[in-house]
Amino acid sequence: GELSFDGSGGLTIAANAFAKREIIRTPDVWPAVTISASSEVTEPPSPEVLAYTVSATGQVTIDPSGDALEGYSTPDGSVLAFVADESTTTLDVVTNVNNEMLVAVELGTNMASSVNDATFKLYTLIMGMDDSGYSELVTISNGSVTFNPDSSAVTLTGDVRGISRANDVAEVEALLPEALDIDMTADVTNAGKVTLNGTDGTFSFTMKGWVSADGNMLILRHFGEDSVDGSADIGMIIGIKQ
Repeated sequence: GELSFDGSGGLTIAANAFAKREIIRTPDVWPAVTISASSEVTEPPSPEVLAYTVSATGQVTIDPSGDALEGYSTPDGSVLAFVADESTTTLDVVTNVNNEMLVAVELGTNMASSVNDATFKLYTLIMGMDDSGYSELVTISNGSVTFNPDSSAVTLTGDVRGISRANDVAEVEALLPEALDIDMTADVTNAGKVTLNGTDGTFSFTMKGWVSADGNMLILRHFGEDSVDGSADIGMIIGIKQ
């Protein structure tokens, strides 16, 4: 997605600026669940304009008079980070809870070659699930992606670690470390948009996002699904250039 700040309190979200993916987990005959992964859709359907404020300490508030989203900016304004949570209560019962994270980087120009031969250390948080009721929360320990000389491919390495449980009432268990060494195709546009695609057996996954204007940070959304067993996962990946 792309946000445009006008420098005087106005924020514009262009029509179809955000490409959205989601995984829906629906209760079935216990302990089974139904997992459905949506196709990518774009939003909003028409341009939106919101107000924003920035304090002397760098606190950024979007839509301060409505559903305010609060976060902070780096001193040069090149990176913004927000965290928000909200809940819906009906008859004193919480019926819906949303936890959201938004990280934004300033866009650059002529970025297609900015990551040639570069290695980025990865900081990840990914949620996975399948229709048996199994769920897991994973990260990649010592993870990195290394671009080839023309940024047409990357190698993803590291160790998958995390926690899991067999169903909604099972005990939480630690995952045994699993080594990754996967080659992925890559595409980097002049505006800094990054798309990485890979497969691991029947599991295919995509990482989409942006490289910062100085070429030192990647912000990626991860989405993957298995064509055979129907499992799926989704998460966020931050990469720091080495």
